[in-house]
Amino acid sequence: MSKKTWFLFLFICGVFLGVNHLLNRDPSSDADVAPSQGRGLAGEDPKAQVVQKMADFVESRPQAVLPDLSASGSPPRQNGNTPEVAGYPLNRATADNLETRDGLGQFHLDSSEDVSESIQQVHHAWGEVGEADFEQRRALLGMTRGLAGVSDDPSLRETMLREYDSYQAQGNPNRNPDYAGQALQDYLNHETDEERKMEELKKRGIPMYRMPASTEEPVEQ
Repeated sequence: MSKKTWFLFLFICGVFLGVNHLLNRDPSSDADVAPSQGRGLAGEDPKAQVVQKMADFVESRPQAVLPDLSASGSPPRQNGNTPEVAGYPLNRATADNLETRDGLGQFHLDSSEDVSESIQQVHHAWGEVGEADFEQRRALLGMTRGLAGVSDDPSLRETMLREYDSYQAQGNPNRNPDYAGQALQDYLNHETDEERKMEELKKRGIPMYRMPASTEEPVEQ
C-alpha cells in the first residue's frame, strides 16, 4: 500500500470515528453554542447540523484535511538520471545489447531513417560523457559501432581510434586495455580501406598477420 493510499485510509477512518462521536453525543451539551457559529437553524436535525459543520470545516481548511501529497518526497523516476541518445539510454543494458547481433541489427533498423541526425547526437554525447564513466562510454561505443554499420562516415572510425589511443595510453589514469581493445576491434571491423587499416596499425606499432593461401604459417605485414 502506497503512502498516499495509507493516508487516505487513515483519514476516512478518522472522519468516520469523528462523525460517529458527534452523532451519538448528547445534543443538550451544545445548548450554549451561539447560532452564529454554524449554519444550522433552531430545531434542525442534529445529524444535519453535524454534517454541515464538517462541510464548513473542510471548506475553510482544505489543507488541514487533505494536505498536498504532491509535495511529499515521491520516489524519482528510475531512468531520470540516465541520458538518452537517439532514443537509447546510455547504460550497461544498452552496451551489452549492442554487443549482440540481434541488438545491433535492431539498432541498424532504428537509426536507418535519419542516420546523419543520429551521428550528430552521438558525437555530441561523446563530448559530454565522463572520462571514467565506462558504462556510458561502452554504450556510446556500441552506438558508434552500430552507426558505422549503416554509414560510411569516416568520423565514426576516427572516434573508435581515438578511444583506443586514449585508453591504451600508459599516461591515462583511467587506462582501460579491455575497453581500448574493443574500440580497436570495432575500427578493424569497419575500416574497408586495407591500406588505411595497415597504415593506422603500423603507426601504433601493432603488427597485423595474414594467412597466405599457400601456407598455414601466418605472415606479418
